[in-house]
Amino acid sequence: MNLSAHEKARLGLGGLAIACIVAVGAYEFGKSGAPPAASNQSVSEYIPLNAPERTEEDPPNEAIATKRITVHVAGGVKKPGLIELSSDARVSDAIAAAGGVAEGSDANGLNLSRRLEDGEKLVVPTIAEAKKVLIEEGKQAVEASKPEAKASGPKIVNINTATAAQLEALPGIGPVIAERIIQLRKERGRFESVDELLDVSGIGPKKMEKIRPVARL
Repeated sequence: MNLSAHEKARLGLGGLAIACIVAVGAYEFGKSGAPPAASNQSVSEYIPLNAPERTEEDPPNEAIATKRITVHVAGGVKKPGLIELSSDARVSDAIAAAGGVAEGSDANGLNLSRRLEDGEKLVVPTIAEAKKVLIEEGKQAVEASKPEAKASGPKIVNINTATAAQLEALPGIGPVIAERIIQLRKERGRFESVDELLDVSGIGPKKMEKIRPVARL
């Protein structure tokens, strides 16, 4: 199709107008779709409503130190003296920290699984002392089995030879305290006074007054 020069000029101007409209529309669309400029204001930290309040006094979990206790390990160990241990330490831990059982000593009579208390004294007996305690306990068991020993009336208990079951005959002494008496006796070898029972946790002055009349060495 042959177009005149006038018609060609009109078509050229129309195309130019359309191109300008498209360019302006694209520019306006770009402005409206662009993300907003970053604000200079800081963003507050999100804290859940049920989160516990933190204070400067609250130390981090890893900073909480494990509670420590100090015990005196004596007798048949290689390095006797004051030993610092964790609060959940056992008798076996104290002996190991003191260098282990020394030659000529025997810790088998001790309750190695017993948990230690702060400030207590642990004595590992010699083999001779351990055997002596076993012999005395055996004699006491034989005497207790005799018919005359079963007679009614207050029972006198030898705290140096009595078994845990026999110690329960003492006023106010149950299985737990009886075991503590046995443990203390093994550590010391022998009681020199009935009042040494006051060193046993759970025995106070009032209970001791009831024990004295029926306890002997």
